[in-house]
Amino acid sequence: MDYLSDKSKKYLCRFKRFYEKSNFVMKHLIKLAIVMVPIIILLQLFFIKLEFSIDKEYKIGNTKIPSIESVVGNRRVTSKYITIGAQIYKYRGAKNPKEDLEKYTNCLIEKYGFREIDFYGGKRLLREEPENKLVIVVEMKADSKGYEVRIGKLNNK
Repeated sequence: MDYLSDKSKKYLCRFKRFYEKSNFVMKHLIKLAIVMVPIIILLQLFFIKLEFSIDKEYKIGNTKIPSIESVVGNRRVTSKYITIGAQIYKYRGAKNPKEDLEKYTNCLIEKYGFREIDFYGGKRLLREEPENKLVIVVEMKADSKGYEVRIGKLNNK
């Protein structure tokens, strides 16, 4: 234990004394905690990564829209915000973000019935759903590092 500092040695000695004085149940709880905490942390990290990598479609209400990843390939999701009326995804890892957005826009227009309207600083696509009395809105903005996709719904009365 020569590689430990004096302060670390002091805390280690305290822990050993505490552990030796503990009863049977406490000793097992300490062992269990030492084993389980790293396992729980690793599982959480794994599921967070899995959650960000499996979104091949966006779901807003009863409507499913293909995700930008399903059209242009895997991109790194850096953040994901979901509220009652909107979802915001931020992506990084595209060599040419504007090209990705153009490809995604064309796909939504040609295959999924969206139409593009003027939108300053990005693209905005709309699709009416008369059966649900909704308008689905997809807004996209690109910067030099990646892009942001915002999906929302509006009531159409």
